[in-house]
Amino acid sequence: MFNTNVKRAVVPDTPLLNDQSQDVFYLFSYPKSPSEESEVHEIDFSDARHKVSKEDFGLLKALWIEMSGGVDPVTREITGKLNTIRAYASNLMRLFVWKESHYPDTPLRQWTESHCREFIVDVLFNRIAFYTEGSMAEKNNATKQIVGRGPVESACDMLRKSQRLYALGLVHDGLASSLPASFIQDTVEEHLAADGISFAKWIDGEGWNSIPFAAHMFNLAHAINVIESDECRILRAFFKHQQSELCVSHHTMFYSGRYNKPSSYDDYCASPDFTSSIGEKRKTKRKRKKEFILKYSSLKRALEEVAGKPVNTFPYTWEEIIKIYRKVFNACLTIIVALTGARISEMENFFADDYKQENDGVWTFKSDIVKTNHGVPALRSMGGLVAKAADVICDMSYTPKRNRPDGKRFPIFSMTHQPRFSNGTNARVASENTLRTSLQANYDDAIDKFGEELAELCEKVHPHMFRHTFAEFAIRRFDGRVFEAIRQHFKHTYQSKFTKEYVGGKDRESIKKGAERRYIRELIERMALDVNDSFSGSLALAIQRKVKDCMVIEPSEVEAVLTEFEEKIVDITVHEYGICMVQTETRSLSKCLDKDTGLPQIENGCFDLCSGCVHSVSSANSHKEEIIRIVLSHKDFLEKFPFKTKAHKVSEAAVRNGEKILKQMRRT
Repeated sequence: MFNTNVKRAVVPDTPLLNDQSQDVFYLFSYPKSPSEESEVHEIDFSDARHKVSKEDFGLLKALWIEMSGGVDPVTREITGKLNTIRAYASNLMRLFVWKESHYPDTPLRQWTESHCREFIVDVLFNRIAFYTEGSMAEKNNATKQIVGRGPVESACDMLRKSQRLYALGLVHDGLASSLPASFIQDTVEEHLAADGISFAKWIDGEGWNSIPFAAHMFNLAHAINVIESDECRILRAFFKHQQSELCVSHHTMFYSGRYNKPSSYDDYCASPDFTSSIGEKRKTKRKRKKEFILKYSSLKRALEEVAGKPVNTFPYTWEEIIKIYRKVFNACLTIIVALTGARISEMENFFADDYKQENDGVWTFKSDIVKTNHGVPALRSMGGLVAKAADVICDMSYTPKRNRPDGKRFPIFSMTHQPRFSNGTNARVASENTLRTSLQANYDDAIDKFGEELAELCEKVHPHMFRHTFAEFAIRRFDGRVFEAIRQHFKHTYQSKFTKEYVGGKDRESIKKGAERRYIRELIERMALDVNDSFSGSLALAIQRKVKDCMVIEPSEVEAVLTEFEEKIVDITVHEYGICMVQTETRSLSKCLDKDTGLPQIENGCFDLCSGCVHSVSSANSHKEEIIRIVLSHKDFLEKFPFKTKAHKVSEAAVRNGEKILKQMRRT
């Protein structure tokens, strides 16, 4: 959005309050609960005055006032939701900046449907420079080539609202005729198709390019490293202590140490009260209150417990703590969004006390009734790395976010790291813009950590681009190229209630299938060309022979060969010991074939069946260790129970097939 210079304010005593002739307006935003008072925000339109004509500037303000519900004739108040009314200002600014550069002398009432289509297309391709120069919004939108449905629908909404208000006589200009219901689709569909994006996917929020998987993995790996860092552990201990009754004075802790004086923590650790060369307390040079000693000794124990060594100097200044906190906040958000596919809007309905924590660490929703925020469903449960990230961000707070005695519900992603929240002051969830910026900030840090190659893969990330990450990681949960922490997360949570509830919804199957097709293509390319891995299985050997023949005849034929194999594969499932890749021509040869339906039951696969199946493929990098473990387990069984039984024959076959797979891996 352009910069409307929104800030909290005190209402001035003037008869011209919220008069259209003014550039500054005062919004009375709705309180969060009946017990709270309205907050007043000052909204400054001065920046808009220099970008549009005098006549259009007056119309912009008139439309904004009426869209916001008008001015109360008695109190002179404009009342509404801050984010909604601020969005009206931004979207109107986009409209009038475009009008100024294209049709400055044509009033809106003379616009035809053709004018409107031209405007909407420029919105779609992000061609309207209406952002305030140097603002965060300008930076976030600088690289976008095609925007999502939100900005386009908002722009169209401004046109339709202008027509309605003009027809009612509430403004002096606006569209003279209404736009058809299919206006957006009729306008943007062909332009999206030219860029390879279907209108159906774009309208469902899938118009964004997905983040390349390698970039996904390094971005998530960086976030995991942040929440497992020594910095994070020390600050968690500090904030947990500050949530207790033994909390120390923030001002004394961080500001008494200025002007060449030691901080209160450092002073305590250096005090004769604390240290002694002979193991006994020496006489103190000055008396200390028992409460002071109790608080600082408790804090020192907490810090040393996580540091694993003496901490006689507090390791960070308050400025450094704020920087570390933002990194941890960004990392926790990245982990939760990447491993759940949750939308940013769902984070607004993410309250800590709506969950209970089970003995296994999984967070489960307390009520069977799905609580919503204007129709936005809440996350139902969290486990693995997601639960850990939620634990971390709840701990990094000056006030408890869970199990509060006052019954207040605190958003998990509220920024309560400032000391003003220590007295239980209400906290709001971070804005959507802050959350979007946080995701990008974590990715920027990952680029700094792992190198500019990440930026070459993907320069910018957006919340919509994370919608497919869960499926991409899940299908690769046994892949040796995926970082261990991510593999462990999915090994423990993939079949759980937590996972099934997360990936539910109308788009689950399409996202899952898309991830599977991409992984199939990746595996085929690796079987054919990856010299750093070796594969076993009939499919892998067939691909390698075919590609080898093509290399001799014409290398350009390799692509066609790989596509041919890819199209033959109709289904895929992954196991710790290998991958099942069912081919159309050999489906009837599946070891797990259901005789009644004639279909393979690949979800019921096990090593005893899969190891002798024509559809089984194994990678040395991903599955070798698990296959060795299984073979040794069966050998141990055969040695301890040499009696010829049905189970004995199964184990013999498993050993025989396993050793055959391992032998193939050594040859390739």
